[in-house]
Amino acid sequence: MIRTWLLPVGLMACATPMFFIERDTLDFLPDPVFSLGHIAIFGMLAYVVGRALKRSRMSLLRQAALILTSAFLLGGSIELIQPYFGRTALWSDVWQNMVGAAAGLLLAHPRDLLRSWWALPVLTMLTLELRLPTLLLWDDQVARQQFPLISNFETRFEHLRWSEGVVVADRARSGERSLRVELQPGIRWPGTALRRGIGDWQGYDTFEFSVHHDDGKPMQLTVAIRDREHSRRGAAYRDRFNRRFELEPGWNDISIPVAEIAAAPKERTLDLGDIDTVIFFTGDVKASRTLHLDAVRLSRGPGPGIRPQGQACTGPDPDPQESTTCVADS
Repeated sequence: MIRTWLLPVGLMACATPMFFIERDTLDFLPDPVFSLGHIAIFGMLAYVVGRALKRSRMSLLRQAALILTSAFLLGGSIELIQPYFGRTALWSDVWQNMVGAAAGLLLAHPRDLLRSWWALPVLTMLTLELRLPTLLLWDDQVARQQFPLISNFETRFEHLRWSEGVVVADRARSGERSLRVELQPGIRWPGTALRRGIGDWQGYDTFEFSVHHDDGKPMQLTVAIRDREHSRRGAAYRDRFNRRFELEPGWNDISIPVAEIAAAPKERTLDLGDIDTVIFFTGDVKASRTLHLDAVRLSRGPGPGIRPQGQACTGPDPDPQESTTCVADS
């Protein structure tokens, strides 16, 4: 009997630290893979326990009740403890634990459960949970192939790299599509953030993007660029790149020297090989406004047509073939 439970206990003992160490410690794992950790760990645990219980006389229904209840209580306890270790408690993680446990039990009793009415719901839930990580892994590969183009919104799942916005075909600076971001009143810092597919910026000279608005009057846009070390150091304002631009109606083509991005933190150099987030945002808006973002990329060399620093960063509209480029104001 003791030997029967050695494997599940040992498995949980080995897996427990994964729930409490900081994400940056496992930065070699892609985010989509990391996000599947709850399903994988609780799935393996439920499979091992299910195989052990299979030797007993416990009914399949009682086994399912025991395993799923244990997964809920154990997963909930882990989430309650995580904030004390610098992690965030999420009910979605508890849900993934339950889905993983149900899938593990299904694998432990394939013949019995495949004939059961609840096999289809379990497989459906598992498919839904695996869908987004699978798409993210696919888009990660596309992003690597596109780099140093970061986003031009021409591929199917590119919008998944951004926190807000929808890809539209009604306006574009290059190609046929752009990211439309709705700026709503009542939100302190409306905008969008690039969180994936950022790549290694070392060896490049400029970070460039095009942004459009047609409100008829200038508006301000702030760009913030952060590396992973920024979060470890407390996320202070002066420990990141942060610059404001005044946008004229129409397309604005903006070019920021990468050297200035690296030199932005006051007490260190920003790690260009480990950039974590690029944020585009405005201040409070009194009424709904719309931005279109396009042609986000890195380039080597100053490129043609760069204006002296400090001049307006605007390009003509509506002709997307004529492009005026500018360097960010200091």
